[in-house]
Amino acid sequence: MSNAPDTSYRHLAAAYAARQLAALPKHLRAVRNGSRGECVHQARVAGRRLRVAIRVFAPCFPAKPARRWRRQLRRLLRTLGEARDRDVQIAQLDDLLAATDDRRLRPGIERLGLRLRQQRDRRQDDLLAAVKRFERSGTMDQMRQSLADLGPARIRRGADVRSRTVFAEGSRQMLAALQTLLGYRDCLWNPRDVARHHAMRIAAKRLRYAMEAFAAAYPSGLKPQIDAARQLQTALGDLHDCDVWMEQLDTFIREEQEHTEEYFGHTRPFARLRPGLDHLVERQRRRRDELFAEAGRTWSRLGDQAVWEKLVQTLDRRLRQAEATEPTAERPDVPDAPPPQATDPRDDARAANKDSP
Repeated sequence: MSNAPDTSYRHLAAAYAARQLAALPKHLRAVRNGSRGECVHQARVAGRRLRVAIRVFAPCFPAKPARRWRRQLRRLLRTLGEARDRDVQIAQLDDLLAATDDRRLRPGIERLGLRLRQQRDRRQDDLLAAVKRFERSGTMDQMRQSLADLGPARIRRGADVRSRTVFAEGSRQMLAALQTLLGYRDCLWNPRDVARHHAMRIAAKRLRYAMEAFAAAYPSGLKPQIDAARQLQTALGDLHDCDVWMEQLDTFIREEQEHTEEYFGHTRPFARLRPGLDHLVERQRRRRDELFAEAGRTWSRLGDQAVWEKLVQTLDRRLRQAEATEPTAERPDVPDAPPPQATDPRDDARAANKDSP
């Protein structure tokens, strides 16, 4: 960040981070009381956004404590994520079983569901310990004190969080995130480029979070662009979940065969599980093809709507207006590490509107 945080920037940071911090304790209490499913998801979302707030508004926080807060949140989020992944998979299998009439398929699906529930139950103690450890770390109390020193927890009516510093830093971070995202767009031509599909999902998520952090400074709240990033993140997230399922199914089939042989001395009892497991594998392969096509359609639709070009135009226009009012403002720096094929995000955004897989 080229300029020191001004009052508008500090107030924007305080309001955004305080909102995320306020949401976290109630969700953690629900998790600690044994709730699963949605409360685990909401705790994970609140923790992730809080961690993003510390990174996005880093100049507003004391450096050493901020590193410790992010480290504590990362540990918590890792455990929440593992539990959440199992909850989602169990729910999907339950839905599939409810819709399955073929009795030959049920044993394999039920066995996988049993193993997932066993894994989830084993993780519950780790999850409760992680929540308790985080609550006792003092991270939330320390952040509350830091935010109280930083500014009001809500942007008051009539308060102005628009300044040259806000627009310069917002533009820098959002353009850098957009440039990273655009650098992955060619992976949507290749269904086997699994690693870059996952990386593109993360890039879409980071762009969305950056936009959400600075949204209050823009008249539209960047709502169309945030919605677009959410759509892309969802499409790529579904694709990634399918990839994880396929990998885990292969592992499960191999390990279940080994367990059967160890217990019975042969693998014949595994035969009753095979139809359901083969059905799951084939179902995931078909779904993977459908989800890859849907991700490409989503990208093309956003390109047709010129979403990214309009984002660049909005950022540029608001920054120029701020510079006209406060002429000493500096233009945002070019991102430090652009993807090799990227040049200027403005050019890439225009090109993205013409590209479609």
